Amino acid sequence: MTPAPRRPAPRAKRDFSNVWRWTIGLLGLVVLAAVLLSPLEWQVKLAVWIVAVLLLDECGNWFGYTGALLGALPLLAGLVQPFVDVTATAPQWYVAFPLIVAGLVAALLVKHAGGWFGLPFAAVLLLAPLLIARQFGSQFDETVTLPQTEDFWTYTLWPTVAGLVLGAVVRVVTRRREGRSAS
Repeated sequence: MTPAPRRPAPRAKRDFSNVWRWTIGLLGLVVLAAVLLSPLEWQVKLAVWIVAVLLLDECGNWFGYTGALLGALPLLAGLVQPFVDVTATAPQWYVAFPLIVAGLVAALLVKHAGGWFGLPFAAVLLLAPLLIARQFGSQFDETVTLPQTEDFWTYTLWPTVAGLVLGAVVRVVTRRREGRSAS
């Protein structure tokens, strides 16, 4: 008696979500670096940086932190000036970078630790240094006037809200897709 031929096991559906996250994350970092070294206005760079970091964080935790550190590129532009044609660093970036990067890193840490409940606290942690600098900055140093300007406030508040809302939407869509593929 001859054994019945074996049927090949059905192939499991391949999951490329991690490949897509890595691809989007790496491309996002490249685009962010290009924007930060471009001749755009400092306000636009600031807004793009905040939104990009909050969205890159959804690709994987370290993409967000790397994006936060990329905010130093305009400060380091002078080092690459002989090799790459980049614009000079706007003087506002010397004030904006420390305020924003501290808030971004704190927001990312709280966002990771708190999940959904951490999102409002992440927004508060990102905006708190800006509010403090806006209220009390000139009392400590009369030359620090940037946090009191409407441009600075507009280009930090709305990108923060947009980045956190878009990040939450990405998180919801990703969870639903994973739930559908698991069932």
